[in-house]
Amino acid sequence: MPGTEWQLTGTHVQKMEYALNTDGQVKRFRAVTVWNPTAGIYDVSLLSGADDAYTSGGYYKAGTLFKTVSKDEDGNESQIFTNSRGVKIMLRQINTKIDGSSENLDTYYVYDDTGNISFIIPPKAAVSGTLAQIQAVLNTLCYQYKYDQYYRLVEKKVPGKDWEYFVFDKQNRQVLGQDGNLRTTTNNFGQKGWMFTKYDAFGRSLYYGFFSSTASRADIQATLNNISVNVLNNEKSSNSPFTQNNLNIYYTQEAFPNGSLTVLKVNYYDEYPAGVPDRPQQIQGSNTLAAVPSNITVNGLSSVRSTKILPTASITRNIENEKWTSSVLWYDTLGRVIGTYEGNHLGGFTRTEALLDFSGKTKESYTFHSKNTSNTQITVKDRFVYSPQNFLLKH
Repeated sequence: MPGTEWQLTGTHVQKMEYALNTDGQVKRFRAVTVWNPTAGIYDVSLLSGADDAYTSGGYYKAGTLFKTVSKDEDGNESQIFTNSRGVKIMLRQINTKIDGSSENLDTYYVYDDTGNISFIIPPKAAVSGTLAQIQAVLNTLCYQYKYDQYYRLVEKKVPGKDWEYFVFDKQNRQVLGQDGNLRTTTNNFGQKGWMFTKYDAFGRSLYYGFFSSTASRADIQATLNNISVNVLNNEKSSNSPFTQNNLNIYYTQEAFPNGSLTVLKVNYYDEYPAGVPDRPQQIQGSNTLAAVPSNITVNGLSSVRSTKILPTASITRNIENEKWTSSVLWYDTLGRVIGTYEGNHLGGFTRTEALLDFSGKTKESYTFHSKNTSNTQITVKDRFVYSPQNFLLKH
């Protein structure tokens, strides 16, 4: 009978088993941290667990970990070992080789005393016989994480990449990030630096790009920790823009960093900036929401509505010609997106319009596309038909 093997009495079923670990089954590692005041981080070392009530000979004693065994429909088995707090210590996957034999692929998760993940040791490193052998391949095969005094992740190392550094402001927002390429002069910017992000008082990303600087992570973090002007490091909108590559950017440039910047993308909220396509008064018969608050009456109830708090536009720097491409969102009076506009690097555009029903489902959508200014515009119409239960019947 078709499907018999997939029934509960068949061979292709999911299975779960629950047990405890046995002696010599799971290695115990420790992440030992030491505060480094110069770097402003906790340096961390990988060690074996010393013998205690839970450990013997570098392994967890029997019955000290919970073991969950899961098998999928094809018999592939994985085992997860967790401690009494429910924290995952090891993931074991049983790999069946071509010759029919099996091997354990173990991934270890090592935490510091505060519970932050410090190391992830993948199977290729975990098969090493001794701690010294694992320590020797930490930088090439393992994941490493370091934290500052506020337990924010400030340094990270993943296999195949150099260390990545992160800098935070007093609101715990990541304002700078740097990988190994940005610590050289052979990157796309031709100089050492950081990728920056600036935020407003609501934590919204306003604009980001490249910040040219040879300063270390610790020095820049100290600067942000001791900042005395614009302590919260918030950026604000402005009617007096600053200019980059012939683009007016309508922000104050008050937040750190405020110099040696190459802006790559700008996001706008609440209002539509000058230079983007004008907002149409109507889209598919629906009035569009304006930045200026207006009284709107629906079913006899009056309210004041605008694009306040909504994302309105983003402008991205082109890689091909260092010009700018704009993207705009238009809303109906219920705050639903009913129109979009996106330019391209060739001077063309793609514009969409949507006709929505009262619940927000799309009844009709229109896509208008032109490759560049000399090409004929292409129009694509999509129609959607739903059942009374709101299931899509036709498209």
